[in-house]
Amino acid sequence: MTSVAPRFTRSSNRPVRVNFPEVELNSQQKRQWSETLAAVNWIAPGFTHLLYTMLNKRDDSQVACFTEAIPCAAATDGSQLIFKPSEFFKLTLMERVFAVCHEISHCVGDHCGMGYTMKKRGEIYCGNKKLKYDPMHANIVQDYIINDMLIESQFGTYNKAWLHDTNIATYKDDWVEVYFKTWRKRPPGNQPGTPGSDQTPPGPGQFDQHLDPGTFDDKSPEDVAPRNEQEWQQAVAGALAVARAQGKCPAAFEAHFGEMLEPKVDWREHLRALVARKVGSSGYDYRRPDRRLIVRDIGAPGRSGHGAGTVVLGIDTSGSVFDMLDVWLAEVSGILEDVRPKQVFLVWCDAKVQRVDEVDDVSDLAWVRMKGAAGGGGTAFEPVFDWIEEEGLTPDCVLYLTDGFGSFPDEAPRYAVIWGNISGPDATYPFGEVVEVPTE
Repeated sequence: MTSVAPRFTRSSNRPVRVNFPEVELNSQQKRQWSETLAAVNWIAPGFTHLLYTMLNKRDDSQVACFTEAIPCAAATDGSQLIFKPSEFFKLTLMERVFAVCHEISHCVGDHCGMGYTMKKRGEIYCGNKKLKYDPMHANIVQDYIINDMLIESQFGTYNKAWLHDTNIATYKDDWVEVYFKTWRKRPPGNQPGTPGSDQTPPGPGQFDQHLDPGTFDDKSPEDVAPRNEQEWQQAVAGALAVARAQGKCPAAFEAHFGEMLEPKVDWREHLRALVARKVGSSGYDYRRPDRRLIVRDIGAPGRSGHGAGTVVLGIDTSGSVFDMLDVWLAEVSGILEDVRPKQVFLVWCDAKVQRVDEVDDVSDLAWVRMKGAAGGGGTAFEPVFDWIEEEGLTPDCVLYLTDGFGSFPDEAPRYAVIWGNISGPDATYPFGEVVEVPTE
């Protein structure tokens, strides 16, 4: 999908969307929507907090968007709730409450963002196992878990035509684990997603559709700013606090969303997803025109063979990280083989840079590890970022394995930084994304 410049109506500051033109609600539907929002606020105030804090992109009282251009009652692209009036308002009031909470739950779980990353990669990982990624199967197992949480919490009314079976999944389950567990039993006809494929339509028992990030606003997912996980965690913490204060925080709701504050997502999958978003997996170069198009007098860039320019691996040599270094480098090697960077530098640093290794092939990381590095002193992170500046580099990403205890630069760099943290919540980072690397 190509990015489309937004157009605006004369009567409002809302863009005129090409793929999902909005429709005006009639008076009855406006009343029904107001009743729905009021009921969500009364029954599930935690969800209301999330809706207005993170999903009110319109900055108005309507909050959600309404269009007839989706094939089902509801949809989301991870940052906007979307409903089809002709289907959504056929539901009872309490079923609409259930549906709204359901869509917000997909947004909290970043199911659209993760789904796009996995669809582009074509694979999903769980520990050391991997499978092909099937968008419909992912949506189905996510629905089983979300619906069970809402039923247990008594947030609205569950429609028996929708998906719910505690023998398949409950709110206590991780959707990736359920995906692997139920892979062989998935309905026939599901096809693994491929990069650039159309949005997967809903299957039996589903009332919603997952769109790629930015789709509703006619944007390419690549043009959408990365999701800020810290903001979402703060919003979830606020939602739990609001629900507790009003005495409307059922155990299932608390347990389900508490997982976001103490995630169980495998660190390897978390790391892969972050690198895929920050770096990407395909590159193009105008110095190598696309041969298929050049014969038609169309000048288009060809694949460069590299999905990234420069990647810097910062290694804390203060002594506390070496037990995890082999595991970290093994995982990073596999990720970098996917994104094919032009340059990879290993910068070994404690209080100062001890050594820099440039790796011609990511498979050489294990050999470089065998060389070891001097260090063992205090920890400072500034020298690595200073070295990058002195070399005139603008890396696509810096991956830094550390215990987090050291001095940081005063300002965040202009490029992406991912910290591999081995110290759990005891360490905090002033910028960048954090992947919790277990030491056991």
